[in-house]
Amino acid sequence: MDMIRKNSLVFGLLAYFVAFCTPLLQAEPASDLLQKGNESLSRNDVDGALTAFKDLVDKYPSTAAAISGRVNYGLAFYLKGQQDEAIKVLEPLLTDKLVPDDAKETATFYLAQACSGKNDYEKAQKVYTDFLTTYPKSLSLEDVLYGRAIARLMLGKHDDAVADLLDSQKRFPNSAAKWDTQYLIGVVYVQQAQGLLAQQKKVEADASLKKSFEALEKVVQASDEQPSLGNDALLMLGEIKFGLGEYDKAAGYYRRIMPRSDVVSKLEQRVQQATKSLQSNPSQFNQLQKLKMREESKLAGVKSKADPLIEALGKIAFCLVQENKFDEARAVANHALKFAATTEQNKFLLYQRTLSLAMQGQAEAAEKAFADFNAKFAKDSLAENIGLILGSKYLSQQKAEKALAVFEQAERDYPQSKLMQDVMMQVGEALRQLGRLDEAKRRMDSYLAKNPQSSNAEMVQFRLGATQLESKKYDDALKTFRDLAAKAKDASIKTQATFQIGLTLDTTQKGAEALVEYDKFIQVFPKDPLAATALFQSGLIQEKAGKGDDAIVRYAKIVQEFPQEKVAPYAQQAIAFYHMNAKPTRVNEALGAFDALFQKFKSSELAPPALFYQASILAQVGKTEEANTKYQQVLSAYGSEPIAADAQYAIAKLWHDKLLALGNYKAFNEERKTEWQGFAQKVLMAIDELVSKFPDSAPVSNGLSLAVGLQFSKIQVGIQSLSDAQEYFGALSGKAASNPPLAARINFAKAGLVYLAGDQKMAHEIMRSAYSESVQFSRQDLDRYGLTLIEAGDYAVAITVFSRLIKDYEKDPYAIADACYGLGTALLKSGRGNDAVQYFNRLKKDFAWSDKLHLANYNLGKSVEASKPDEALALYQEVMRARAAAPNTKADSMWAAAEIEEKRGRLAEAAGFYEAIDAFVGQLAGERASKGLLIAGQLYEKAGKTEDARRSYQSVLTSYESSPEATTAKSRLAALPAAAQGKK
Repeated sequence: MDMIRKNSLVFGLLAYFVAFCTPLLQAEPASDLLQKGNESLSRNDVDGALTAFKDLVDKYPSTAAAISGRVNYGLAFYLKGQQDEAIKVLEPLLTDKLVPDDAKETATFYLAQACSGKNDYEKAQKVYTDFLTTYPKSLSLEDVLYGRAIARLMLGKHDDAVADLLDSQKRFPNSAAKWDTQYLIGVVYVQQAQGLLAQQKKVEADASLKKSFEALEKVVQASDEQPSLGNDALLMLGEIKFGLGEYDKAAGYYRRIMPRSDVVSKLEQRVQQATKSLQSNPSQFNQLQKLKMREESKLAGVKSKADPLIEALGKIAFCLVQENKFDEARAVANHALKFAATTEQNKFLLYQRTLSLAMQGQAEAAEKAFADFNAKFAKDSLAENIGLILGSKYLSQQKAEKALAVFEQAERDYPQSKLMQDVMMQVGEALRQLGRLDEAKRRMDSYLAKNPQSSNAEMVQFRLGATQLESKKYDDALKTFRDLAAKAKDASIKTQATFQIGLTLDTTQKGAEALVEYDKFIQVFPKDPLAATALFQSGLIQEKAGKGDDAIVRYAKIVQEFPQEKVAPYAQQAIAFYHMNAKPTRVNEALGAFDALFQKFKSSELAPPALFYQASILAQVGKTEEANTKYQQVLSAYGSEPIAADAQYAIAKLWHDKLLALGNYKAFNEERKTEWQGFAQKVLMAIDELVSKFPDSAPVSNGLSLAVGLQFSKIQVGIQSLSDAQEYFGALSGKAASNPPLAARINFAKAGLVYLAGDQKMAHEIMRSAYSESVQFSRQDLDRYGLTLIEAGDYAVAITVFSRLIKDYEKDPYAIADACYGLGTALLKSGRGNDAVQYFNRLKKDFAWSDKLHLANYNLGKSVEASKPDEALALYQEVMRARAAAPNTKADSMWAAAEIEEKRGRLAEAAGFYEAIDAFVGQLAGERASKGLLIAGQLYEKAGKTEDARRSYQSVLTSYESSPEATTAKSRLAALPAAAQGKK
């Protein structure tokens, strides 16, 4: 619970609750003591506050000041950690008729806090509940809901805790504490999953973990706004992935944890911003003071703790150990040890070094490292598993004598360890290998005698099988589970072991064998909840084997016979996906299956997407009106959920696709043009709705980008002017007066329009002033901004923007392709050619379809032109051959290739490239076409190729008679010797 802000509630509200006492002041000495106590509290001088409040209550008990002071007197005891005293002071205030209602409200809140502080969560929950009933309009409702959620979490009432937090989010969507609430939702789901796993409810636990993951990911996305909390969320996500055995993904989260210096810097900026806001908005003093104190509290907390980056490095090392990357794990641990600042950090890192050696099988080296660890942290519980691992390695090396010595030492050092049952079993194995069979048996008897609370030997055996499965010892696991399935007397263990046989085979990709075992389970335990999971897993196997129709039968059986199981909606979704992904799509069947999912499982998280998928299918088959109706249904049913914004954007996209399908506007008759404009209006109206109703949603950026493209299209076809289009975004800006992030996105859209119109400089100025790391922009926005930065020569910032493009759109291949080009170009132009090559190479390898590839080849060619002309020439020729290369890029490449050949003295070849600009690009190359022809003619002359020169000069006069080059071409043409007879 270290990561939960149990005390920040009080500090966040302190300014408000201290301030409320002022109107009650009466007697002068009493008032002075009250003021003194309150000032001490505001300085966090708890002892001074206690002294002042005690004098006030003892000497002037009947004054109004004393009544007010008793509230903060109780608070001071709470902050001092003297919860019983706090309760003794605060509880009587709730029934004292002399205490005004606002003071009772405050006392009630502090009383609940004090009850939580002494771990009396039942009473805390009751007091919080009374508060909500008595003071339904209190300014502190958000913190009360948060406090009750913590109490309920500690009581194991996870669903109730989540209900409180979701209620808080709904009531206070823009609160400064919203991310603390979001984070706590993730924590609650994690702990719920742990409880479910302890009850062997894996399916339910997985669902809770998924919800936790989603909640925490949202916190991570807000890391710029909440850096410390973002770090906590990353750490928790890493722990979740670690617990699931996804060590690479866990390490990925740990690697994203920011160092303390970065967090401090960001929080200091937020404190400064909060201070400025407080100074410039005195009318909002209470709210802004609360925000300022909250930020200061977070900053102080971060400064008082060790650097989270060192802890993260230790976790990364642990992940590498689990992935059997032992050398890498030690390298990370050894590096982190140089910067470790606390005892705990040193201990954990030394442990990882020892663990990596033990698991790698370097038993002697591990023993030495373990001795070094024990020299500093003797018998520390962190290392209680080292003996088990080290002894097991000795056993695997057939060194049973050494293994036995290590195990027996572990028994002496960690007699209370949870691992003793495993150690005892391994002792028995060591004795068996040594042939000491009687002693081995006695060890087993000793295990049973020392663990009377253990479920029984069958449970131990089942856990052994689970451990074998998790450690990928599948054959051993199968043997264990088969043995239990055949012989176990405990009905629950027999059931679970039978299921685990199929699951183990399934995990090892032995689908046919797993299918047989799942069917056995379903036959023997047809009503058990695990039968639903067995049906689902076996359905997946059949789908994978190409037997989709058979899989559908199993999914349907789950829906019919196990509708209450959590796997049931997933089974219905699998039916729908099977039909949707068929080639061709079974439209009616897919629509029916998704509709059944929505109708039968309306409370499932899969219900909203079911409606959305129906709309998508209808859109794909051209049923635009019906698709629109379905999207509208999503908006109606789930207007407050994230999917509603997706639906609103999908409506805009729906009409935009309809518009594109009409074809070339300039070729339309008037009726067709009217239809086109009607669809355009529907697109813009849908985007207006998106911006108005979901201003903070991610789809807004994509919607604005859609509007940019459409408005520019209208300019191109002559329906409106640039200023008309800009007025549209000006009108949108009016909706963002109190929403800076939305205003930034709208300004970026406006800049995108200017960019497409050709004014990169103006676009850059608009984007530069609107840009913010904390605002989510579309990939097109970020790409355009990065390109204007390159054009402006601000390469360092361009690199940052394109790096962000990769981070924000890591699953979007178009975004990654744009970012590779942008990073490569910015690095290249900033003199870091070697670094640039890796991005250009990735662009070529992974995104050969991107139009940015040809620009990259041209830029790369320019970078090596002086040192490696042949390589540059090959790159330019690659651009020339590319059908998708832009005309300007082709012309630039031809010109550059010509210059290379000219410098080499290969005049005819150079002339050929210059001449090709006119032949393959023509008028689109601008003045380079006529200039290229003139230079080609001059080079042909020098090379003695008179007829080729004549041809080039004549082409200037024929195609570019108004160009500046025409005069020179005419003069040179006249100076050439007459053409040979029969030649033109």
